[in-house]
Amino acid sequence: MNCGARVFLVPWIVVVCIHIYCSTAGAAERCREPAGRLVSVQGEAQVLESGLATWDPVPTDLSLCPGDTLRVGTHGRVAVVLANESILRIDQNSTLTFGDFSTGTASLVKLLKGILHIFSHRPRSLDIATPYVNGAVEGTEFLVQVKPENTVIIVFEGKVRAVNGQGRLDVSTGQAIVAERGMAPKYSSRTIRSRPWTLR
Repeated sequence: MNCGARVFLVPWIVVVCIHIYCSTAGAAERCREPAGRLVSVQGEAQVLESGLATWDPVPTDLSLCPGDTLRVGTHGRVAVVLANESILRIDQNSTLTFGDFSTGTASLVKLLKGILHIFSHRPRSLDIATPYVNGAVEGTEFLVQVKPENTVIIVFEGKVRAVNGQGRLDVSTGQAIVAERGMAPKYSSRTIRSRPWTLR
């Protein structure tokens, strides 16, 4: 798919929801409280199960447990539905780790590198951690990109609170921020007109 292709989110969400509800009963659970379920795989993707040292290929409909790390290879793309019903679309060359979703507080996803597109309709139910800034989700749809030198957060709809040790910013619909090592997050002059799958 072209890197500039737009995300047609609503029809895609319907397809994902139908898939997860139809397949949940037959899927083997790897843990008592799964962090989420992998519902779509395009190209190469691997999982490093918590406590293990070997990366394994991931099948569609895999239960993801707290502590699991997922990485998506070049030309790959993955979709995950979290236990709190948030939807993650993970771009190629991305790596993320799933936190504990059974505590009753906001769930945690750590994006180590790459691009993550999030749709979460439950305010304060999801936190995103990155090397340079963390995002507390107030809703609804946003994108996080981790580069070697910074983290970018773009909010398409709703609000995300961007926080690190140097400061914090509220990022609202149509706004973007960038955070670098040792520096407070700051608003970006980028104008948000569409929903690109990737930012190059």
